[in-house]
Amino acid sequence: MVCSRPKVFANRGRKSLRIAAGSLCEWPDLQPIASRLRQRLVMTQADAGDLAALLDHLVEQAGNPGLMSAELKDTLVTHAGGNPRALTVMGDMLLAAGAEKNREVLDEKLFMEILGEPAKPKRARR
Repeated sequence: MVCSRPKVFANRGRKSLRIAAGSLCEWPDLQPIASRLRQRLVMTQADAGDLAALLDHLVEQAGNPGLMSAELKDTLVTHAGGNPRALTVMGDMLLAAGAEKNREVLDEKLFMEILGEPAKPKRARR
């Protein structure tokens, strides 16, 4: 019997994985990966309010609630596209750049220098 490698299909909308052509455990070279996959968490997009609350919480816990301008926070939330990890990665990049440039307040100007154009809000689906 000729077997091919298992194929992994990702569903962008639900962020779920499906393994085709059998289990990962059937493939000796893929067993290290299979041993790390215990549970799968299907996550949906976070809404803008939740991301804004997360960003406010993180900045407050860092000890400087006035670190980011309100416009920058809105831009970060819009650019994150519902993904908390993307939000925190962009924030980390801006924090590092702000520290390097000795900025007291991070703003959209720094965002555009580091990450590009500000995002435009998506139109509502009809």
